[in-house]
Amino acid sequence: MSEDDARTKQDGRAIFAALTSFEEMPEREQPEQQERDWSLWDGSDEALARAYADAAEEMRQDPPLDMDVSHGLEPEDSPWT
Repeated sequence: MSEDDARTKQDGRAIFAALTSFEEMPEREQPEQQERDWSLWDGSDEALARAYADAAEEMRQDPPLDMDVSHGLEPEDSPWT
């Protein structure tokens, strides 16, 4: 084994040890997800605010494929489990 390989292996072990040293993974604090208040924008930004609102409404009406659960498969029928 070359010196670089040995060092890489040693670094990997150190990283693994650090990641698994927690008894329980700490919770990450998430900032509250809030809808922006577009009413405070001035008139010059009205088109951008309208475009954002239209895009948000479109996403609610037709979510992207990865959010679509209307495929009808039950978890036990899934080919990925």
